[in-house]
Amino acid sequence: MSIVKVSRNEPCPCGSGKKYKKCCGSKDTVLITDVIDHEVLELQKEARIFAMQRYGYAISDDFEDLLQVLEDAGEEDEDFYEFLHPFWFLVFEPLEDGKTIMKNFIEQKLLKVSRTRVKAILESWQKGYAVAGVVKESHEKSLIIEDTLTGKQYPVVLFEHSQNYKEGVFAFAILHPYEDKYTVFPTLFELSIEHTADYEAFIRSEFLSSGYSSPEGFLEENFLEMMHETPKAGATLDLSGFEWPSNGAKTVADLFEKDMKAAGELTWIIQMGVTFWIEYCKQTNKKIQKPENYVAALRYLVSTLAPVKVELTQKQAGELYGLAANRVSSYYSDIYFVVEDKISAMLEHEQFQQGHVLGAELHEVLKEIEENQFENMEEINDFLQARINDPKPKTKTIRHSKDEAQELIYAALESVGKDRYRLAQKALALNPFHADGYTILAEQADSLQSAAKLFKKGMLAGREELGEEFFKENKGYFWGLIETRPFMRAAMNYALAIQGLGELKAAISQYEELLELNPADNQGIRYMLFIAYCEDKQIRKASELLKRFPEDNAQGTYNKALIEILSNGLTAKADQLIHQAKKANKHVVDFLTGKKKLPADSPDYYGHGDKNEAVVYVSEHQHLWNQMPNLKEWLSK
Repeated sequence: MSIVKVSRNEPCPCGSGKKYKKCCGSKDTVLITDVIDHEVLELQKEARIFAMQRYGYAISDDFEDLLQVLEDAGEEDEDFYEFLHPFWFLVFEPLEDGKTIMKNFIEQKLLKVSRTRVKAILESWQKGYAVAGVVKESHEKSLIIEDTLTGKQYPVVLFEHSQNYKEGVFAFAILHPYEDKYTVFPTLFELSIEHTADYEAFIRSEFLSSGYSSPEGFLEENFLEMMHETPKAGATLDLSGFEWPSNGAKTVADLFEKDMKAAGELTWIIQMGVTFWIEYCKQTNKKIQKPENYVAALRYLVSTLAPVKVELTQKQAGELYGLAANRVSSYYSDIYFVVEDKISAMLEHEQFQQGHVLGAELHEVLKEIEENQFENMEEINDFLQARINDPKPKTKTIRHSKDEAQELIYAALESVGKDRYRLAQKALALNPFHADGYTILAEQADSLQSAAKLFKKGMLAGREELGEEFFKENKGYFWGLIETRPFMRAAMNYALAIQGLGELKAAISQYEELLELNPADNQGIRYMLFIAYCEDKQIRKASELLKRFPEDNAQGTYNKALIEILSNGLTAKADQLIHQAKKANKHVVDFLTGKKKLPADSPDYYGHGDKNEAVVYVSEHQHLWNQMPNLKEWLSK
């Protein structure tokens, strides 16, 4: 900031066009930037008033939708977001005309602004920036914030009401250009500084799993939700209500947490380990004699699952806590097999990033355990220890043709293009009964009919490989057995293909068999079967399916309304169900009515309540909704 002195009869340097003595020259000296700051602040206030007066109903409706997403928000949180929501809405949310409220405000206000510099600043507000990141530098009247997702640094001018931020703190901000810098709108929102690394890790994880290609677009769309969810990444478990089976069990949790913090590990990783330990205690109710033994095993377990800063081998963990490496292995295996379900659930969530690598390794280890026919858990533990300390060289063992085929399939699943199909063909030459080989080859089929034939080949080959007796013995928990999954994938894809070819009865029969084999429905068969039932006019069965798998997402809520409309027309109950469905996902109606066009490509991922979820739902169900006359008018009410 610099003090500018000018003659009283010269043009005012603020750009108003007036003489200095008639404008900012009522004093001998003036800090021109203070005048600009004041007028910019006033414009920010006017923008919010303009938004509430002109578009209050739209803002209120959108806020009600937001509260459905922030369902665990308390009364104080609701008050905070009710204050903040209009600032976000007027900058980023387009109205029916495609413009934001801010753009409309700029058009209305621009002619009334006299100062050239202020006018230029206001015009630059056509574009706002959603930022979540770390304060890298902090000064009395300015700071630099680095966005976590893009790495871009924003120099920010601070007004008097928004100052004194610590360097290293994680913060959220809506920014507007301010000449060569930026200004916050309305202020910077900081989180506790001790968990900055956790917040950064959380934001990165949420973006990677969101399906958005643009980090800027992700944060603009989900800014308020991220502000609500991110603090939880630094939250600690409330264990006050948990009754430890012994003082030793509690000591394990306390010592593990203390040592992990000392190692600089992220909070979420520490909480994951404590959660596994709680589950172990619940299931075993074991009295712990030597807590250090379990801490060593728990730290090793966590290091195999998460990106820890201090990665311990079993030998290192043993040396740290005073026990032999083979004892660490024994305690580790004890914990692992008790909490395996929780670990599996976590790995399922991460499999989009990990591909099939884990499946290949697990298949290898399970096969070796089976072949060795160990007599007790101790022998299995010793085997696992040896396997970890001296991994088996993959190139030195002569494998059975089926095993070689399996390795080729895993390699194919990790490959793209011609290599993918070449490996699948090579695998089928070694083992013509491997269902995944046919599933991969079907990807390059020149027609749906050709793909259906390949899927059917894979399904029949997989069934023959497993044997009918296997089907009878394991019906009910099929997906839990690794060797069934190639068959399950081929059968699902075959049903999808023949459904697309109009063979509804056959597709329905196939879907129903898959649900009998695996009632937990890890594959999501219920969604495809619902559509097939509706296409085949089996509305009662479609309704029963929804009751069997009740869900409050877009699929569940909009399909309830769809069933009511298909059964009874546009009734009062249908009105009520649509209102409930809008709370689950407000975007679906815009796509169903054509107010918004579906993108050419379906998104890879989606989240509860977001636009991607709406795109996926409507692209799959639009033809069912289109059966109803006057639907667009009814939904638009």
